Amino acid sequence: AKLAEYVGSFYSKDLDVSYGISVDPNGLLLSLPKRSGFPLQATVADWFASPSMNVNFTRNETGAVIGLVVQSPRAANLAFEKR
Repeated sequence: AKLAEYVGSFYSKDLDVSYGISVDPNGLLLSLPKRSGFPLQATVADWFASPSMNVNFTRNETGAVIGLVVQSPRAANLAFEKR
């Protein structure tokens, strides 16, 4: 998959917060409010990892990225919708 497919703003209604995904020279970057970005390393299709969390991008039936799910020690299966 092309990294540009994952770029965008993702909103969690549970947390009322948006995370940003962008492309930097080393791959994907996850941006959280008021914090520096976290580099994400590709693991398997639609899965990326950082030292503090795993991110699984979700797709619709046509293959478009529509959201992401965060797995971390503090939050399991935290869903975000692409805006």
